Amino acid sequence: KNSMRPMSVLIATLLVPPKVKSLAFNETLECSPETDVTIRIDEVGVHKQTPTRAYGPKKRRVSKASRPISSHARYKQKKFAKKRVEARQKRRVAFAAKCTASYAEKLPMVQTTVITVDWAHKHRFCLTGPSVDEGMKSLVAFLLKNHLLSHHLVFITDGAHILKTKIEEYFGYCSYQHNMDWYHVEHYVAPLVRLGVAGSKDEKNEAVKQVLTYLWFYDLNGAKRFIKAHKGAHAAANNYLDRAISYIERKAYALSCFALRNELHLPNSSSLVEKYNDLVVAERQKHSVASWSQLGSNTEAIFKCADINDQLWNFCTANEQIEWFKAC
Repeated sequence: KNSMRPMSVLIATLLVPPKVKSLAFNETLECSPETDVTIRIDEVGVHKQTPTRAYGPKKRRVSKASRPISSHARYKQKKFAKKRVEARQKRRVAFAAKCTASYAEKLPMVQTTVITVDWAHKHRFCLTGPSVDEGMKSLVAFLLKNHLLSHHLVFITDGAHILKTKIEEYFGYCSYQHNMDWYHVEHYVAPLVRLGVAGSKDEKNEAVKQVLTYLWFYDLNGAKRFIKAHKGAHAAANNYLDRAISYIERKAYALSCFALRNELHLPNSSSLVEKYNDLVVAERQKHSVASWSQLGSNTEAIFKCADINDQLWNFCTANEQIEWFKAC
């Protein structure tokens, strides 16, 4: 077919650029807050309950006035105790079957993912899930139901690699940008620079202030040049500075012009989802003597999340939740 076309048509076809099906936003491009959807994601962990409890020998109280038990009564006691032990063992097996994934991982913590979604300056919703995968599935469903998937999505996280991977996996086809929380950037870079730079306390603080200023205005090359210029003869101090440079290079994809976002009154922090972590999980579950199963921790978080969203009554009266209540 191409050979039958006129040469001018072929040349024009080759010169026309291909159509762009999806618009990829620049990492430093900031959109209007009225059209953005701000999504904050964080994970919180609580102590995990052991699948079995160690039962020690109990002291038996024997009354001096007690008469010896007959053989028939003793047989009935043993039979009743055996049935009780078997029933307890069945309950343990049934409970462990619901929490197999949690106990099989041999992790010391039960993880819960908390997500907050803000849009149009007036709407806010909180989501939760037993893992990052489940949280992302709930987020995709929520964005589809509220017709927000076509908006520009702004993810604000603490820079965890698992969150970066899952965002790319679930939202790679969307218009989105991934920003780091400023507190975590400052909290990681400042101690490394302070340990690596030689001089007095004031000189160290001045160096930290200069590096953070470079990062605040998105001058990553300037920050790396400044850190390299302060390398000395001590290998241990240079190691701290190398770690700071490596961190900036690894997290460059999520660093943006914090000064510009602050000037435009756009969020630079994930403190909101940290507060929701306290309300949904930490307030009830994060205590030194408390331990939770995967099922119990996530269920309690779901109920608390529904209460925060003013959806608790709808959640409790839904017919599909009956079996879930029985399992709990």
